[in-house]
Amino acid sequence: MIEHDEKFLKLIGDLKVSGASGMKLELESEYLPEEKCLEIANTLRQNDFNLVLKLGGPSSLNDICVAKNINANAIVAPMVESAYGLEKFVKTLLCVYSETEALEKKIYINIETKTGLEKFENIISSRYIKYVTGIVIGRSDLSSSLHLEEALIDSDKMYETIFPVIERCYKEGKKVIMGGKITPTSVPFLKKIPKGYLHGFETRKIFFISELLQKRDVSFAINKAIEFEMYYLQNFSKKISKNIMEIDRRILTLKKRF
Repeated sequence: MIEHDEKFLKLIGDLKVSGASGMKLELESEYLPEEKCLEIANTLRQNDFNLVLKLGGPSSLNDICVAKNINANAIVAPMVESAYGLEKFVKTLLCVYSETEALEKKIYINIETKTGLEKFENIISSRYIKYVTGIVIGRSDLSSSLHLEEALIDSDKMYETIFPVIERCYKEGKKVIMGGKITPTSVPFLKKIPKGYLHGFETRKIFFISELLQKRDVSFAINKAIEFEMYYLQNFSKKISKNIMEIDRRILTLKKRF
């Protein structure tokens, strides 16, 4: 039981001290039965740590039901690439949450492809954008979609590519969270974004508020998040997963970053 896992609880405590405010579960890339999601959600709630649930798809009715059943603090819809994609997501969301609940819930959409960037003006101009708290920029998938080398993920080229989206969100009052291969070497990239334009940043598992960039040792905090993910994968995911080889590859990648 994860609620009795002393190492897990210690890492959560260390992350809170380091400035982290939440953990993300990904139904898109990990096998998680609802009872396991609920177990983690209850443990995090007892330790005053937020839970973000990333859906397996933008219109996954089952995953949105899971989000409500475990009372996730925030929901992230992946691969929203058009105004229609946003509309379909919101209409599915409203099958589970009431209008009032949906407007009060923290709802994010992932912009992580070339198409999503190209269609972003249509997305943010949609009447359904009122249900969206903000966007998560997934730089990892985005770099692949743009055919950018992995080494360029923290480059000026990536920054110039995504800044118009960041600026547009700022003008519309929508929050921006930066994700995708966030490591200590990403700190200058994050700090380059004008104050007030960035709400937060995340590793695959841990979320941080942007104020951390000004107040604390960000590299230490990011490394602590990477350490947490390695522990989570090794001691939790591998016990229930259907994709052990992919988890082992992820752990190896993290060890190179840590």
